[in-house]
Amino acid sequence: MKVQDIKIYPHFLLHPPRARKMDRKEWTYLRSGLAEFDIVVNPQGYLIDGYCGYLLAKKFELTDVPVTAQTDKYLSDLTEWTGNNKRDKGRG
Repeated sequence: MKVQDIKIYPHFLLHPPRARKMDRKEWTYLRSGLAEFDIVVNPQGYLIDGYCGYLLAKKFELTDVPVTAQTDKYLSDLTEWTGNNKRDKGRG
């Protein structure tokens, strides 16, 4: 997927990774490229995981990156895992 086509939710922009984490990720990238990074987008092209990999792609001016496009099934599982679903509203 073209890096410029990946859309970023505001919460990623408001909470950038710490410098130490990015340093470790950059070292990993320099050693093995993006092979160890999972950049995950939803069906609308918004990044849902892999922000560090995305930032490294921007830093190193990559034009295309491998991404995993997630399905509604994955998003449903993720919602249950994080507890952010309608059944949990009003509880606790």
